[in-house]
Parts: sequence; structure tokens; C-alpha cells
Amino acid sequence: MHEWYGLMEEECEISYQHRRIVPENIDENAQLIGGDLGLDSIDVLELVMMLEKDYGVKIDSREIGVKIFASVAALADYVHHYQSGKSN
Repeated sequence: MHEWYGLMEEECEISYQHRRIVPENIDENAQLIGGDLGLDSIDVLELVMMLEKDYGVKIDSREIGVKIFASVAALADYVHHYQSGKSN
């Protein structure tokens, strides 16, 4: 499961490039939206598009979005389960 955290950190790094945040400095349990990382709605949109393009992950509702964007760990877990056919 640890490799999923690394992949999600790399995806997050792309959104954070203009803030100079690198994966090694992202706590996998840190709050993504509204936390110290400073994700805004444009960043979330970019991540959603990357997840769909790179992993085939669809985010069908706001409730799911809130749940999976809680942290890098939550995002990695969701992608892992989604690709395993166990999303919910």
C-alpha cells in the first residue's frame, strides 16, 4: 500500500509545483483542502482531472470528493480500492 502513497504524493506535487512543495515534505495524513498545504478549488480540479486521466478514477459526488481529498492517505486508499473494483 505504501507505493500508492508515493504515487499520490507525486500527483500532489504537480499541483504544488508553484508552491515549491516536494513529496518528501507532504505528510500523508495532512489535510489537503484548507490545511497547511493550501489546496484551492483549482488545485482540486487539476487533481480530479489527473486522477481520471492517469488512474481511470471517477469522482461521482461531492461527498466522495470530500472523503477522498481529506488527505494523501485517503486519496491513495481510494485509488487503490477503486482500481481493485471496491470503490465506495
